[in-house]
Parts: sequence; C-alpha cells; structure tokens
Amino acid sequence: ALAITPGDARALGARGLVLAALGDAGLARDAFAHAVMGAPGDAVARHNFGVFLRELGDHDAAIEQLRKAVQLDPALTTAHEALVGALADGGRADEAMRHGQDFAARHPDSGAALVMQAAAHFAQGRMEEAVELYRRAAALPGADAATFLGFGNALISAGHAAEATPQFARAVELAPHDARA
Repeated sequence: ALAITPGDARALGARGLVLAALGDAGLARDAFAHAVMGAPGDAVARHNFGVFLRELGDHDAAIEQLRKAVQLDPALTTAHEALVGALADGGRADEAMRHGQDFAARHPDSGAALVMQAAAHFAQGRMEEAVELYRRAAALPGADAATFLGFGNALISAGHAAEATPQFARAVELAPHDARA
C-alpha cells in the first residue's frame, strides 16, 4: 500500500502497529509520526500514536496525541480510555479522574466510563472504589480483556488475590495472545 500511496495515513499507521508488535520502536515511532503528519485531522492516527507513546512511557507526548484525538473525534471512546490511562500513568490521577467523570456524565451507561473511573481510582490508590467500578464494568455484556485485567490488578492491590485469579483467567480467555493478560 505504501509503495502505491507513500503518504497514506492508514497504511503508515498499520505499519507502525506491525513494527511495534515486532519490537522495532524506532521505526514504529517514525511510521506513527508520519501518519499523523500526513493526516493531522485523523483521530484514529493520533489515538494509535498516543497508545504507542504511552506504552513507551512517554506520557507527556502520549497525552498530547490523545487529547488531540479526543478533540478531533469526541465519540472515539478508546481515545478517552487511553487518555485517562496516560494521565494516570503520568502521575496526573486527579486529571484522569476528572476526564473519566466527565465522560461518565455524558455516557452514564457506558462500560468504558466505568473502566475509566476505575483506572483513575486505582491511580489515586483508592482500591476498593476501583474494585467496585471494575466489578460493574466486568458484569456488562462485551467486557473486554483489558477490563478483566484491570479488575484483577485492582483486586490484588486491594488484597483480594484469590478473587483476582478468575479475572486474569477471563482476560487470557478473551485475549490469548496478549502478553499482559
């Protein structure tokens, strides 16, 4: 695809995802950056770049990309989730909490809103609140591996290791190739 259309943002983003999966962070970063430069108004390209930067531990750059993704497409739930995670990872738990609460106010029945709030509580060290929010999110239809993984981590941090095991097992069942699970 890139041989035919060298600047295609979707192809560059896909290349970045593959390179990141292969462990070539330098080339992956270049591919994501070129995707964003080629399509600065593409929320998905910014989301993918932000998630990649978060995984590298470059929290400030991740937050910047994810904020832009959310501004470009306020309906892109995964960008909101990633932004809350990046804020929490970057030591900005209060800001993560505010963003999660704002999203929840606009989407009160959303599992994503529950997960965002749970992650923010987790980052603030409020484990029992995080556990309860993850419990509610995990009970919803369509809960994903990341939800069960977060739930398991919150349970362990709250001192409920035995209860965490089935959550991790469910995460592995849903995403058998996810190393985190």
